[in-house]
Amino acid sequence: MKTIRRKNIAIKTVFDITALFKKEALTEVTTSLFNDGIISDQAGFLHDLYYRENELSTYIGHSIGLPHTRSKYVKRPVILVGRLSHDISWDQDHRVNFLVLIAVPETATGSLHLRILAHLSGLLIHDDFREKLVNASPVEAHKMLTRASAKFIHNERRQFFKDKFFSKFFWHYLQQNLMTATGYMIPFIVSGGILYALSIMLAGVDTDPLMSNSITRLLALVGQAGLHLYLPALGGYLAYSMAGRPGLAPGFITALLAVQINSGFIGAIVSGFLVGGTVLGLKRIHLPQPVQSLGPIFLYPLVGTIVPATIILLILGQPIAWFVATMTHYLASLSGTSRIPLGAIIGAMIGSDMGGPINKVAATFCQSQVNTLPFLTGIMGVATATPPLGVGLATLLFKKKFTPAERNNGIAALLMGSCGITEGVLPFIPTNPILIVSACIIGTLTSGALAGFLGVINHAPWGGLIVLPVIGNRLGFLLALLIGATITALIIGLLKKTQTSPKPKRKDFDFEIEVL
Repeated sequence: MKTIRRKNIAIKTVFDITALFKKEALTEVTTSLFNDGIISDQAGFLHDLYYRENELSTYIGHSIGLPHTRSKYVKRPVILVGRLSHDISWDQDHRVNFLVLIAVPETATGSLHLRILAHLSGLLIHDDFREKLVNASPVEAHKMLTRASAKFIHNERRQFFKDKFFSKFFWHYLQQNLMTATGYMIPFIVSGGILYALSIMLAGVDTDPLMSNSITRLLALVGQAGLHLYLPALGGYLAYSMAGRPGLAPGFITALLAVQINSGFIGAIVSGFLVGGTVLGLKRIHLPQPVQSLGPIFLYPLVGTIVPATIILLILGQPIAWFVATMTHYLASLSGTSRIPLGAIIGAMIGSDMGGPINKVAATFCQSQVNTLPFLTGIMGVATATPPLGVGLATLLFKKKFTPAERNNGIAALLMGSCGITEGVLPFIPTNPILIVSACIIGTLTSGALAGFLGVINHAPWGGLIVLPVIGNRLGFLLALLIGATITALIIGLLKKTQTSPKPKRKDFDFEIEVL
């Protein structure tokens, strides 16, 4: 067995694995990584590796296992290939005689291990490369992996400078972490908001649910608890996405402070980024060996809380709170025709990428105002349901222009639209993306503008027909939804060409294959 290093990626081959079981094989290869100083703690690394293995099998076919993980016990990125003397059971259905293990440090930028995984997967699906690697001698395997590593590093650097040149790298990084945090936050706001909306429905719109009977009051209390937690959760999980577990508690604490000084949604986001950046900076400080274990449990949480919290409380919090109060006052003053442009913008954003970042930004902003500006959730409630209902309606009105499979997807889209799930449109986009997306944007722009003009009020942070019981001006809600969905359906139906069953296409790979 031998280890070489290509730039910052360690490449290792272990061609004498005698283990008879999966656990023994992984222990054997990680022992060699520990002996070479690539991992700092074998037991901790194995725990992280097994955690990933238990989520989903890493068998990739052709008797090859591809275990991979991101761990704080990894000192530098490593690619290890191992050949077993005997087939071993990898999961319930597959056996393996060859391993490709990928591990990167927890502090590695973004999803480095997934990018390395994608690169190697692209090579391994090529029969020539795979067969040469599996049957290679240790020296030949070193050469192949060194060249593959060099190509990966070259592509990474080229992409980095390309992104930097077009100023995309930073914004993509922010967007990626914000999307992760939003995904963690949504269950808080949905469960809390819907329960609180149920209490309003039971008590009546004009009655304080906290002053009602025991069941209604209980629902209101539980719902308010969720609504009080969602902004701290946004900041906490934003910091967690950026800096890992050490950022979680400081993120929650700092975002809670931001909420308490009324800096709201924007303050929570700023808090999360401040904490994430602070903890990432602390992780780059080299700690002496005796105190390294204190970093994640003492130094990072402590300093990662004090510094961002001080910035929020003494510097940024009050200006953000003033801006939020001004914006809230302005939005609350809008009525009638003055809400049309706002509704159109929110609707167009929600219909633009069907659950993607633009959709999430607009929807999350509206959801965060469910208690203060429920007309915004009224716009969102209509707009999120318009695209799937419109596409589903098109499959009913223009049956000859859709294949049987698309008509089945249309029924599913109608059901998802009724539940406020915009992603019901996604199966239709690959066949005609420009037409489908354009029709959805026009439909949601219209329905959002109408909902704003008609003064639709929604007391739940969700959309679709399922929220009708807590809608103010239900007739306006249904009218806006019907008009927007009909416009979407007509645009698609009138402009779409008659669709036949698709012919099989040659399968092209997205990977750049280097034949060695």
